[in-house]
Amino acid sequence: MDYEEQFACLKQLDMGNRIVVTDMTGAQFFYEVAWIERQKSVDEGKMDNGEFQLSLFVRDTLSMEYVIVRCHSI
Repeated sequence: MDYEEQFACLKQLDMGNRIVVTDMTGAQFFYEVAWIERQKSVDEGKMDNGEFQLSLFVRDTLSMEYVIVRCHSI
């Protein structure tokens, strides 16, 4: 499974949705979607602003926009 397949579901998330991230040891981390935006470009240096515990972004190959999802840990 490639990057695009793994994160394709980001385009379908809504505010308030829950995300579970499982690391290689099986530990789980729980997040809630707090902010979603679409942009033509992404400044990766600004993605870690400290306000959100998880920031994810993927490029939508159809619209050529980036889907940016920011979450708070729960």
